[in-house]
Amino acid sequence: MSAPTPGRAVTSRTVAQALAARLHGARRDAREAACRAITRSPEDLRALVPKPTTTPQGAAPMANYYGIARTNYVRVTDADALTRALEPFDVKLVRRPDAPDTVAILDDSDGGGWPSVAYDSFDENDEELEFDLVALVAPFLLDGEVMVAMESGHEKHRYVSGWALAFNNRGETKSVSLEDVYALASELGSTVTRASY
Repeated sequence: MSAPTPGRAVTSRTVAQALAARLHGARRDAREAACRAITRSPEDLRALVPKPTTTPQGAAPMANYYGIARTNYVRVTDADALTRALEPFDVKLVRRPDAPDTVAILDDSDGGGWPSVAYDSFDENDEELEFDLVALVAPFLLDGEVMVAMESGHEKHRYVSGWALAFNNRGETKSVSLEDVYALASELGSTVTRASY
């Protein structure tokens, strides 16, 4: 799928489809923006839809984004119910053999990384079902448990991206991005270049 064409009505479905296509072949900035803000309104998603671009003659084509995502193991109140809640999405719940209510979540998509929406899954208003890891999992976490979700990826050697999000059953969150290193690096010296081309 590609970005909506000029003059075409932009619906949340076309936005989600364009975003999904963008995420699987994404540039770092758009992908990390989508990942950091796991829950966004359709209006916010429109800002992430890429503008159509062309490759200059003689330029090398862009590489595919390859990512991977997973969580730590946490104890949950009902692993079977959590499995059902995650069914529409390209994720896989794994249980520890010695503790069946101790689970982790792994991405299970072709492009790697956390999904943005459930494909071919629409609610009663014909809106795609958005993937909100915190909203889906937090109600199942036992008191004191903190889930840590991580994702990293790359487009060959063009760049490496990554982020992590921690949350509890109260929906409190903390997050960090590999991009945060640039602010830290600027404390060490005045010349800090980006690790990308």
